[in-house]
Amino acid sequence: RMPEAIAAARKATELDPLNGRAWMSLGTFLLENGQIGSAREALNRSLEINPEQSNAGPWLGILLLLEGQPAAALGPFERSTFELHRLEGAALVHHDLGDSKESVQ
Repeated sequence: RMPEAIAAARKATELDPLNGRAWMSLGTFLLENGQIGSAREALNRSLEINPEQSNAGPWLGILLLLEGQPAAALGPFERSTFELHRLEGAALVHHDLGDSKESVQ
């Protein structure tokens, strides 16, 4: 039911365009639906509204990993206020960069 989820999240951003969580949800749904460009826009908007949050940065990091840009993905993961997201992101990035020793620390 991804189309309905995307429509509901779009409606939430229309009703409250300064709600960073709504933009993060929209970006997440779009990413999960394979709409990379639109997902990037929504996640970046979420981070513009609320730069200090736990979830939009890691989702943007995952998007960059999916695009084959592991070096660029580290920054968004590091923006998260949730340590677990930062650690997971570092492990994923270092793995994709071929640094297996660093990815398990």
